[in-house]
Amino acid sequence: MQTASESAAGIEQAVGSKVLWRLVLPCALYILIGAIDRTNVSFAALQMNADLGMSGTQYGFAAGVLFIGYVLAKYPSVLLYEALGMRRWLTTISLLWGLAACTMGLVTAHWHVYALRLFIGFMEGGLSSGLMIYLSQFAPDRWRATILAIPIMSINVAQVIGAPLSGLLLDWHNPWGLPGWRAMFLAEGLPALALALLAWRHFPDSPAAARWLTPPRTRHRAGRPVERLDQSAGLGLRRDLVLHPGQQLWRDVLAAQHGQGPDRVERHPDRAGRCPAQCRCRDSAGA
Repeated sequence: MQTASESAAGIEQAVGSKVLWRLVLPCALYILIGAIDRTNVSFAALQMNADLGMSGTQYGFAAGVLFIGYVLAKYPSVLLYEALGMRRWLTTISLLWGLAACTMGLVTAHWHVYALRLFIGFMEGGLSSGLMIYLSQFAPDRWRATILAIPIMSINVAQVIGAPLSGLLLDWHNPWGLPGWRAMFLAEGLPALALALLAWRHFPDSPAAARWLTPPRTRHRAGRPVERLDQSAGLGLRRDLVLHPGQQLWRDVLAAQHGQGPDRVERHPDRAGRCPAQCRCRDSAGA
């Protein structure tokens, strides 16, 4: 006869596998395309600087100004995610960032590049943090490190894919009657527009809205890690994910390696040394 622990482990395995294929890999695609659209200006500079008459100083500012918007928008974007829900939030930022990335192929002056780069940074600022918070709602305890690590790893994959792709597009002779760097921006911005449609049609706002999480017991299992948080603990988790995403991921890795739920590793006690009423730390200490 199957024991309760074996049944729970089977449910956790089923949920983790579904979340990996249906949510984690698509989310990784957003971060991958976003990383390509942030860095492709360095390849465009091989032709763009001469066409626009940009100096080295002007190009350097254009390359770096994106991260001003990126930093400024990080926490407000996460608050917007919580206000709008996953589908509307991700659709909006993907659509706007994709339009701006494509418009980079139509610029005629250096200040156009400044404005669009700043706007792209503003749109992408909260992308990774928002996706981490979203995925944490679906991640079973033992799957959490894997589920959060894969999207972050896609940033490195973007460099492996994006660099040769950008070089190939730059060498493409007179595509659509445009210089190679303009065609590169257009070609690499279009996938973000496709991702906006994917965001609207594919992502459930919460575990309860995911029709593929059945039966109800499985749906409850997926939502359990977030539902057991009180409001103050939830705010602390959001703050840590936004301000210290690397530290948060490392805690999840340790939780997975030691077979502990993330609630013991990452949430207790809080910064004031207090534990929520449902915390099991005292029970563990007395065991």
